[in-house]
Amino acid sequence: MDLNSIINNATTDEVEVDFSGAVDFTPLAPGTYAAVIESVEPGVSGPNSKNPGSPKLIWKFVVTEEPYVGRVLFRHSPTTGKGAGLTKDVLRAIGVPGLDQPNVKFKLSSAPGKAVSLEVTIQADNPNFNEIKGVKAAAPAAPTAAL
Repeated sequence: MDLNSIINNATTDEVEVDFSGAVDFTPLAPGTYAAVIESVEPGVSGPNSKNPGSPKLIWKFVVTEEPYVGRVLFRHSPTTGKGAGLTKDVLRAIGVPGLDQPNVKFKLSSAPGKAVSLEVTIQADNPNFNEIKGVKAAAPAAPTAAL
């Protein structure tokens, strides 16, 4: 498609939407869900946060159990101050050693693919969104019956 076609299509009042890959964004029912860490990236708290400009981690989780398989949830966690407890919560869940020390280093690249258990609620101030209240080590697999 040439530039003129793109511009003309962008300025019309008729738009075609392809829902074939769409994800449901309705909130999950409160509960505990098996998930995997898809990614973790460094970030900075925004201007409206309690500590603007402070470092944080942005965790992306993907639910791995029915009926919400594939649903994505995010958690932002500070790396300094009182809010660092949210980061410690995730690091404990994925088995990072040394969490009894005042400072810990870990490689962001070591987190993706790790299984966890998410405690999910509905945000108190916005019932259209979930909130991850806790991250714990993945529940052990259920034993299989011997044949």
